[in-house]
Amino acid sequence: MTTREQKELLLIRILYMVIIWLLLRLANWAIAIIAVVNYVFRWANKGDGNEALNKWGRRLANWMLVATAYLTSVSEEKPWPFRDWRDD
Repeated sequence: MTTREQKELLLIRILYMVIIWLLLRLANWAIAIIAVVNYVFRWANKGDGNEALNKWGRRLANWMLVATAYLTSVSEEKPWPFRDWRDD
């Protein structure tokens, strides 16, 4: 691989990183909203949270893990929207 190709790949990775970083900022807000709304559900239902919000929170946490691993170069696996959403 030539030096020029390496620089192009680095520029593309930087672009991916900026987009993923912005999505992580949005995800932080989503987590805050989910936490508050689920707390209200727990308070109103005497301790039982909303299962759909719990599932969404787990899925979002998994996405944030993949995104953070990519941003910190721990992994080359890009998160959604650059591949399918992972449901583990």
